[in-house]
Amino acid sequence: MDPSHVRQVGPYPVRRLHAEGGQAWIFEVDDPKFGVRRALKALKPHGGPAGSFERFRREAQSLASLSHPNLVTPFDFGRDEATGWFYYTMAFVEGQSLAGRLAGGATLDLAELRAVFVPVLDALCAVHAAGFVHRDIKPSNILVSSQGNAWLADLGIMIGGEGEDAAERTQTGVALGSALYMSPEQARGRREEIGPATDVFSLGLVIYEALAGRTPYHGTEADGRSGAEILMYLGTRLYRGQELELPLPDAVPAPLQRFVRKACRLAASDRFADAREMRAAFAAALDEAEGRSPQVGAAPRWLRPLRTRNGRLALGALALGLALAAAWLAVRTWTAPGRATAALAHASELQTDVTALLGEARIADSQLDIELRVAERGARFELDAARAYQSDGLDEAALARAERALLRFEDLCGRLVLELQARALAGAAALEARSQGFERGLPEALRASRLLPERFAELTKRIAGLREAPAGTACERAHAQLAHVAALPAIETAQGELEKALDPKLSGGLRTLREEAIAARGRALANPSSHRRARVRIEAGEQALARGDREQRAGNLFAAAKSFAEARDVFAEIPAMQPALAAKLAYETREREARDAGATNLRSAGRVYDFAERLLIEGRYAEAKREYESALALLEAALR
Repeated sequence: MDPSHVRQVGPYPVRRLHAEGGQAWIFEVDDPKFGVRRALKALKPHGGPAGSFERFRREAQSLASLSHPNLVTPFDFGRDEATGWFYYTMAFVEGQSLAGRLAGGATLDLAELRAVFVPVLDALCAVHAAGFVHRDIKPSNILVSSQGNAWLADLGIMIGGEGEDAAERTQTGVALGSALYMSPEQARGRREEIGPATDVFSLGLVIYEALAGRTPYHGTEADGRSGAEILMYLGTRLYRGQELELPLPDAVPAPLQRFVRKACRLAASDRFADAREMRAAFAAALDEAEGRSPQVGAAPRWLRPLRTRNGRLALGALALGLALAAAWLAVRTWTAPGRATAALAHASELQTDVTALLGEARIADSQLDIELRVAERGARFELDAARAYQSDGLDEAALARAERALLRFEDLCGRLVLELQARALAGAAALEARSQGFERGLPEALRASRLLPERFAELTKRIAGLREAPAGTACERAHAQLAHVAALPAIETAQGELEKALDPKLSGGLRTLREEAIAARGRALANPSSHRRARVRIEAGEQALARGDREQRAGNLFAAAKSFAEARDVFAEIPAMQPALAAKLAYETREREARDAGATNLRSAGRVYDFAERLLIEGRYAEAKREYESALALLEAALR
């Protein structure tokens, strides 16, 4: 089956085929349950090797067991009955893979490196901490959103943890992964040697490509060749004890060059031990690269100007510059712990505030509630990471993560403001409609009754206050909107009290309305009709009259007045309806007699009769009576 023609997978309508790999398709689909977009990964039915379904199933289970804001985790797993495909759904990332970002030899600057690979390393830390090894890290498995956020995806050949297949746990001599980013232990198929350092090697090659704008094997005898040739080249260098040649442009800072070389050592013991150690080294290399000072050469000619006055002045100026730079660095280092501590304290306060807001808001929309809870968890993760970095003495990293936590908490409050504002405005609209419709709904006999002016003005002012847009930060505005929502029941109670103030005035009018309904009922029944339509209307009038009596006994005088007025109007309609019904009955009786006599030329009379039926349904009884009589005249003429 051509996947581009598929329109439905399981319960998910397909928007388009988003991507295709060796063993699976990725579709962009709609989630009908929550009304959001998802990414759906479907296993190709016959395209993969033996055991591919088991790895696919384990991939979904393993992802579901992990929790990290930068890991693409599944929402649902199932089998499509129409195609037989096995699938699972994930969050849809609006953007592209890192492979697309690096296409054509593009590179990343220092800010982009930090924005992309720090979140990926954080996600890989969670993978390693759970006892897993990814084994297939490559640019196409790193997703970058249009806002610059990064996710680690595709854990299809991940190993470790409780979900690992027992057969694969002991399997050797089988190389799984992408050859271009495969570690030496993977290339040799030595399953027992594969560990977190395997992912360190693969991610190191990806970072190299992001810095160099080319693959690690560019310019070698394995350049442009098949995966088997690359693995052979890697094995040859390993056998000879040679490291990979990883030339980088001169513009790449030395700390990053050292970092890449260590991450890509062929011996696993020479690399960073796991993602946590790699992440700390990467952050340190970036910090050093962004704050490095110019290197001072050791050429003897630098010392010769000391013999002259101008030379000594130049050396003094240089010393002063170096002293100022050292003082700036000292101040920067001295203030970093304080700034990190202050940011952490602010983020902690905001976390407590947001947690309380979510509990009080009581979001009814289950999908929105899930999204807000996930956003809170992501912000909390950033805050926990900031605390961990501060405890390790990495104040700059702690400050950066604390500021990210603050931004996420503020964004979450902004979304809460929109939800609570919508609820407050909807409540205000309902209250205004009730106030405006109260007097309009009064019967004619009670139209002169008025609400108490002072209390009504106060109530109107309170309702108008629900529409005011509060100022302040996002979380302060969320608190204000929550107060608006909490005020709705009290305002509705005040409305009810104002309406009850009319009860004494309604009591006198109710007697008149009920008497009018009883009189209309008597007129309707004085000349009874056996026609079904008349019986239905009489029954509706009786029900309205009984309903009015019940409401009056319950003390709901306004509702009782409406029911008595309805009964009166329904009963008053019946006498006007009866002449038309009598004319209708006369035509139908004569038509049956004509058909029994074998008459056939009745089409003209039938058309007029149909027109009269429409008039009767519309309540135009006098016109309907005339048309029934015209139809009867045409019928008589046809029979002569």
